[in-house]
Amino acid sequence: MTLKDLVFAVRQGINSRLGSKLSVGHTYEMLAALMGYGSFASLSSQAFIISCGNGAIDVGDAQVAFGCQYSLERAAQRHRAIRAQGDAHATAAKLKEITESLELVAIPHAALISLFEGGLDDCQADVLITFMECIQPDDAPTMAIALGMLEQECARKPALHYPISQIYQAMVDEEADKSDYWLKQRRAGRVLSEVEEIFANEAAGYKHVRDRYQYHYDCAVAGHNPYALIDAAADALGKRDLNAARAHLQLLKDSDSPYVVCETASVVVRSKLKDDCAYWAAKAAPLGHIKSMRWLVEQAEGTPTVDTWTWIYLSKMLGEDVTASNVRAYHDGGLYDGQEYDDDCGGPMCFDGDLGLNVRALDAAGDKAARHEARRLKAELKGPGRIG
Repeated sequence: MTLKDLVFAVRQGINSRLGSKLSVGHTYEMLAALMGYGSFASLSSQAFIISCGNGAIDVGDAQVAFGCQYSLERAAQRHRAIRAQGDAHATAAKLKEITESLELVAIPHAALISLFEGGLDDCQADVLITFMECIQPDDAPTMAIALGMLEQECARKPALHYPISQIYQAMVDEEADKSDYWLKQRRAGRVLSEVEEIFANEAAGYKHVRDRYQYHYDCAVAGHNPYALIDAAADALGKRDLNAARAHLQLLKDSDSPYVVCETASVVVRSKLKDDCAYWAAKAAPLGHIKSMRWLVEQAEGTPTVDTWTWIYLSKMLGEDVTASNVRAYHDGGLYDGQEYDDDCGGPMCFDGDLGLNVRALDAAGDKAARHEARRLKAELKGPGRIG
């Protein structure tokens, strides 16, 4: 259902039940007012509408998180201001009833963008993370309203390209049959059977989602969106294209966002780019990035220095001692796949985690200096501190 379809259905519902003749334009305006915006132009330029009807997120939680509770009075006031037909209060009440049945919520663009920058409070982050995680490959029809509004605004707000790409990526069914044979046959003019039409339509839908994902991802990379650049660097490293990876990493050096620095470090410290590893680990470790601390301690090769023990003490203060092994056995496949291994269940296993690092102790003066520096760094960290 597109936004146009939604507004048409809402208008029809109001008119059929009240016997009024509310116009399409007035329906848009009253819907925006009901959701807390002065006009539909204001709503569409600042937010997008999602339906919570699939149960992925609770509409009440979303309304509280983003301050977008339905307001009957605002809708009635807007009705009177634009001189719409019918009784203002009755029309607003019916609009609210229909909107509640569809569980519609307006999510600010700024919130979606901030989701990838760590700029939300816990309540807002929980709602949006749940929303993103619950998107499924067959959700394209239910996501049409949100995506239509976001697509319309991304030209004016390039920062939306990356979040939009992630929504499309979540709808890509990696397990689906990607054959476009019947789609090509239809485009070539062949008359398809009913079953062949189904295959062609599935291929067309899959291609559309993939194409839109790639378009927005490419726009985000071209616009130097930091999270797109991190993804691009990781992809280049996976393909062993070190020159491309370095080019993306170079662009990221201008960022002063702790989240960008730590996410970049997470990608780089697994690579063979030693100079880049040293640069990003040194930036990320003081921000509480455990993987960077581990990398820096590993480079000391067991030699005790104040810096080395500073990272060891800081990691302990943050609840993850890099000198302690955290290797665990997990079930590999089957009913308990990914869970910690249980001998009673049996079956194949795999191992994950890091071995503890063995570093010789410092002398008393060095140890005191390392502890002092670790405490200073811990005091400067915001929030829980530990990152990855």
